[in-house]
Amino acid sequence: MKRRAHKILRCWLAIGISLVSISLFGGCKGATQTPALITFNDLVSQPASYNNRAVTVEGYFFAGFEISALSSGLVPSIYDPARLTPVQPLIWITGDLGQSVYQNLQQQSDTPSGYPEKFGHIRLTGLFQQGKFGHLDAYNFQISVTQATILP
Repeated sequence: MKRRAHKILRCWLAIGISLVSISLFGGCKGATQTPALITFNDLVSQPASYNNRAVTVEGYFFAGFEISALSSGLVPSIYDPARLTPVQPLIWITGDLGQSVYQNLQQQSDTPSGYPEKFGHIRLTGLFQQGKFGHLDAYNFQISVTQATILP
C-alpha cells in the first residue's frame, strides 16, 4: 500500500512539475511563438495597447553615438544630405541584435560625432514598453530585443 501511494505521489509530482515548466517556459522546447507583426505606426500611435507586451515590428534600425533606435524610415540629414538620419518618432532599442545582424548592417563613417553609424531595415521581436528610456530619457518607447532579422 505504501509503495503504491509513493508511486502515485511521484506521478502527480511529475505532472505538477511538467505543468509548471510549461506555464513558465511557454510550452515544449522549440515551440516558441513569435508575436504577430504590428506596424510601426500602430505601435507608436497606440502604445498603451502594446505596453509590457511582446511585439514584432519592422522598421529602420539606427545606431551611433548616444543612439540605438528604431524608426519608420531614414532620410537625408538636413546638415549633410550624403548622410542618413532616422525619422521621428523613435523607439529606443536595448538588447542584443545578434552578431550576424549587426555585422551586416550598413555603415556611414563620416559623422559629426566621429563615431561610425550603423543602419538597416530590420524586423525585431521583443518586449515593448512606454515610459522614459535611452540617452537622457529622450525616448517615450523602448523595445528589449529578443530576436532580430535583417530585411532586404
